[in-house]
This record gives sequence, structure tokens and C-alpha cells, in this order.
Amino acid sequence: MAKDGIYRDFKKEDVETALIKACDRVGAPKYVLKMLEDAINDPLWNHMKDYNGCTLVEDPTHPYVPCFLHDWMWRTGRGGLEADNIFYHTQVLFGMPKKMARRRYYGVRIGWFTFFKWKYVRIGLKTPHTESIKEFF
Repeated sequence: MAKDGIYRDFKKEDVETALIKACDRVGAPKYVLKMLEDAINDPLWNHMKDYNGCTLVEDPTHPYVPCFLHDWMWRTGRGGLEADNIFYHTQVLFGMPKKMARRRYYGVRIGWFTFFKWKYVRIGLKTPHTESIKEFF
């Protein structure tokens, strides 16, 4: 069990199973399942500690796949416009009304321009993208 994070009282396998079942419920396309698999198996982050749910807003479900994927991309240096676009589209895929998904999208874009972009520029971080992310577009 993880010591930190919002799922500290859950087993890793339970969180992973819940994420996969959520994808099954909405009939998520293969590229979403591939991104989820990449996120679960990525050695650059510990999703039991690093995933903190949606920021500043309530998660519609727990765990919430769009926020899980978005956290993964941001915490592993893949944040930015493409990650935010994926965030918007996966929210709609998982049943969020487009108007609400758009508000959340603008929220993360504002976060990018006011803080994270400058953090990345300062440390010289390049933003690699996995093949599954490129397939999304």
C-alpha cells in the first residue's frame, strides 16, 4: 500500500482494476487503454503516490481516468498542450458535458501559462511523447 496519495488505503491492483473497469464501462478506444497501460507501468512515476486526482475540482468518479492520465503526463514531463487536449477529450469520452470539460481544460491551460511552462523552461525540460499519445491525434 502507498504511504501518500489519495489512495493510500487501497492496494495497487484495486486501483488499476478500477481504472480498467472504468474504461470498459465507456467502451474506451484502444489508444486510451494503451495510454492507461503506459501510465500504470511507467517507471518514472509511482501512481499510488503521485496521482492526486483532479486539482481544485471534484473527481466525478474515483479513480477518474482523465485526471489519472493527465497527472501521469504532467508528472513525467509530458505536460503541455497535447496533454491538455487529451485531458479534454478523455473527459468527454468518460461522460463529462462538453461545457464543463471545456472549463476544466481552460483551467489547466491557465495553470500551464502561469506556472508550469516557466518551470519547464527554467529547468530545460524537453517533453517526450509516447507513441500512444501521438496516436491520439
